[in-house]
Amino acid sequence: MTARTSLRTVDRPFVWRVTGLALVQNYVVGWRLHRPAAAAEPHASADVIVAAAQAHGGHGGTGHIGTGHVDPWVHFLRDSTLAAPVSVAVLLAVCLLTRAILRRTRVADESVQARLAFALGAAGAAALASVPSTAVHGWLFDEELAGVSVGSHYLDVALVTLRYTFAISLLFAAFLGVPWA
Repeated sequence: MTARTSLRTVDRPFVWRVTGLALVQNYVVGWRLHRPAAAAEPHASADVIVAAAQAHGGHGGTGHIGTGHVDPWVHFLRDSTLAAPVSVAVLLAVCLLTRAILRRTRVADESVQARLAFALGAAGAAALASVPSTAVHGWLFDEELAGVSVGSHYLDVALVTLRYTFAISLLFAAFLGVPWA
């Protein structure tokens, strides 16, 4: 199966399932990173990784240089909406690649292996894509990190993205199967 054949066989329900799943993942991860309801208390979370991500000053309520104070809800919606096309593209690429690999190895789409491979691929790719996405976000909005190194910040965002994307993808695959089936 070639890439050209794979792209020709993509059907509309598949694209809608992938788009819907990617948007759910995108906004859940964005919500978890920003937590608008907890903006006044960035360390209120029992989740150490999320608390560290919120403590840097960019997520959790403080404004960025040159923009003044940005309302936490607006911050969450702005960042998540800007990341949505990347989330859809990454998940679509993961689905096409995973489907091609599974068909080449003759693994059935309904199998547990296929569902787990999809969830692992989606989570890994989303976590990897979150690093340049976070870098672009910091550049666009002149984000300064208070008391946290850039590497630590990227790692925090990638780990939150990995964990929540894996959980959502696994639930989707467990109950609805892989998106291309």
